[in-house]
Amino acid sequence: MRCFYSILRTTVYVSLAMFLFSCNKETVYEDQLGGDLKGFVWVYNNNSTLTDYSGVTVTVDGSSPVLKTTTNEKGEYTIEGLKTGIYDLVFTKDSFATYKIVSFQFIGSNVPTVASPVELYKLPDVKISDLKVDTSKNSPYSYSVIVHGSLSSSSSSLYLRYYISNSPDVSYSNYQASDYSFPSSNVMFSFYINSNLLSKFSRDKPLYIIFYPCLSALTSYIDINTGNQIYMVNTSQGSAVVPFMIPTTISYY
Repeated sequence: MRCFYSILRTTVYVSLAMFLFSCNKETVYEDQLGGDLKGFVWVYNNNSTLTDYSGVTVTVDGSSPVLKTTTNEKGEYTIEGLKTGIYDLVFTKDSFATYKIVSFQFIGSNVPTVASPVELYKLPDVKISDLKVDTSKNSPYSYSVIVHGSLSSSSSSLYLRYYISNSPDVSYSNYQASDYSFPSSNVMFSFYINSNLLSKFSRDKPLYIIFYPCLSALTSYIDINTGNQIYMVNTSQGSAVVPFMIPTTISYY
């Protein structure tokens, strides 16, 4: 009988200990939701699509550990095992402009999520030189602002995107106004600055302008820190920064 009670006590103590241990143990949840992400990238050279879209690196910025993959020859990519969250998808390829899909909201499920298609453009290897802004009162352009410059080589599919700011550190990411021009195939170029852009500035303070070559004039993403559009330009081939004043003869003020 004593043996029976001894076994019973032991059983009770063990059960009680297990109960107390289970009360103090943290609740373990299942892994975070997620799934696979798929997408497609078009690759352009001289505004014509290539036949091989491979070699584009797709990085999920903000993932831990960092997830990345590369596109196949059809431009397809798959990111496997991505957890639910908000990410920046970064697309890079040597000699091509970097593109981002900013704040992509990924939920995940048993069915792969498909991201929006992306266009990646080759960076034109063209230098801009001899940049001048003509605001002379004695010139035939006294009622506007005209820019003159030259290119290191002729291109039939080149755009020039320019950026204007009231700060001398103007750049493709730090600006207050931007537009583009198509210089055709001429090595020498000249064109009028969009007067609507100038109307945003005071005429009594100097402005600064810089140019970059690009193949796509409109493809861009938004910098969430500044709200500026980041266009796909060749940032390493920018022109010199040129100061100028808005002519007093311009009458749209």
